[in-house]
Amino acid sequence: MDWSPERVLDFGAQPHGNIRWSKRHNLLWPIHLWRVVYPAESDRKLNLLQRAVLRFHAAQRHDRAEAARLLAVDPQLIKLVDLELYSMGALTTAKGVTGRGFSFLQEAEPADADTKVGWVFQDRRTGKLLPRLVGELMFARVESGRSGYPVIQAGTKGAPRQHPAFVLREDEVPAIPPTARQILEAARTHKKHLRRLRRMPEKMEAMDSTALDSVSLISDQPEPYHLLTFVYVPEDMDYEDQPSYVADPFGFGASPTFRDALESYRLSVDGPVREM
Repeated sequence: MDWSPERVLDFGAQPHGNIRWSKRHNLLWPIHLWRVVYPAESDRKLNLLQRAVLRFHAAQRHDRAEAARLLAVDPQLIKLVDLELYSMGALTTAKGVTGRGFSFLQEAEPADADTKVGWVFQDRRTGKLLPRLVGELMFARVESGRSGYPVIQAGTKGAPRQHPAFVLREDEVPAIPPTARQILEAARTHKKHLRRLRRMPEKMEAMDSTALDSVSLISDQPEPYHLLTFVYVPEDMDYEDQPSYVADPFGFGASPTFRDALESYRLSVDGPVREM
C-alpha cells in the first residue's frame, strides 16, 4: 500500500548518545496498527501475581510447584514473589501471612475499569510485533512533493525546513492478529525501555494469567500506517561499531533490529532506496 500524509506517525526518533552524523536520510517504515485494551497501572500495594501467591499462602497451600502450575509461570518466579512478599512484610519466614498481608488482600480486586486503550505495532514486511505500546498517536508533519515522494515539514513558521523521505515498500506478509501474551510483552518491554531512558528503578512485572485475560483486540483488522525514522552515518567513525545505524522510531536511540531489517531490505530491492 502507498503511503498517505494522514497516516505517518512521528514518535521522535533519536540517534544513540549525543552523536553527530555526516549523512542522514528519513524513512517511512510500513506498519500495521492494532488497537488494544490492556491492564492499567495501579497504585495498589500488590500486583496481580503477588496477590495470587499471597492467597495461596493464606489458604495454607505453600507448594511452589503447585502454584506455578496453576498460574502457568516458572517456579523460580514464585520463589521471587515469595521474597518480595517477605520484604513487604506480607509473609513471615515460615510463609505465614501477616496482618499486613491480610490488609493487602482486603484491597479492592482488579476491575474491568482498570484498563486502558492503546496501540501496538506490527512490521508489515515481516509480520513481527514491535516491542512498543502507546496510548496516544503522534502524527508527522508531512506532505507529498512534486514527484509524489513524502516531504517532512520541520522548523518553525518563520524558518521552515523541508526534508525528503524514502518510503520502504515490499510484498506484505499476512496481518496475523497478535496474541494477548505478545501484547503484554510489548507493553512491558516498552515500559522497561522507558525506565532505562529516564534512569528510573525497574520493577519486576510478572506475566500472569489474570493479566492475560485483561488484554484484547478492539478490532480484528489492523490499520496500515508508516512510522517516521531515519538511517544515519556517524560523523566520527573511530568509536563506532557499525558504518550506519537506524534510529528506533520511538526515541530509544539506535535500533539493531531496524538496522538488520533495512539491510535485508536493501539486498532485496532496486531503485532509490538501494542507491540511498
